[in-house]
Amino acid sequence: MIRIILCEGKTDAILLSYYLGRTKGWEYDNHPKYFKLQFPETDNRFVGHYKNGSEKLSICAVGGKDNFINFFKENLEEYIKDSESLDLNYKLAIVIDRDDRTTREIEQYLSENLKPCIDQITDGVWTSNSFVNNFGQEAIIEKLCLIIPHENQGALENLLMDALSEEPYKKNLINKSQTFVDEIAPEASEIILTERLKLKTKLGVSLAVLYPEKVFSLIDEQLKSVHWEDSIILKETFSQLILI
Repeated sequence: MIRIILCEGKTDAILLSYYLGRTKGWEYDNHPKYFKLQFPETDNRFVGHYKNGSEKLSICAVGGKDNFINFFKENLEEYIKDSESLDLNYKLAIVIDRDDRTTREIEQYLSENLKPCIDQITDGVWTSNSFVNNFGQEAIIEKLCLIIPHENQGALENLLMDALSEEPYKKNLINKSQTFVDEIAPEASEIILTERLKLKTKLGVSLAVLYPEKVFSLIDEQLKSVHWEDSIILKETFSQLILI
């Protein structure tokens, strides 16, 4: 079975690989024998390959919230349609930030643009459909859309700060870190140019306060230092994703 997760950026991909590794035993695969994509180091697109026994998984950072369709069409659609195999089964999960969009808007956008491989994709639920590949074979694809956060506006950074806030002591520090960023953002307008950057700054400041020994580490290293697998919020959020 071919298993693929699409997410927005490199940091998302690193977090998901860490979480799935800690909770389900997925390990980095140094020598993948399936599709290989390479992007420049400066690119926000990324593909990591993982294994769990004989099972294989690819986690793809598509390079931004508006690039899911382009990435799928340019890099994955023909690969899926050209796969001639005795096991024509696929699993595809899309982890996407809600931002200020409704669930229906995101579901409709993905469903309309991922045809013919996907006919309908639903938030939080695995569904399946068949399609005919380039060899005239009928293939089955299971697919999941995971919109983050599930109910409120925001992005993955909101979810992570909620997970960090499960302990009252840490919640107080994170609330004050967010207030600090809100207060300084107008003075740092040439640096914190957008609301999205403000959100990333809030997460960065929160991590720096909670884990000062990691303050000079890259954000990926900081994320890996947190035991996200212990979070109740993340367990609930990723309950369907871990079934990939």
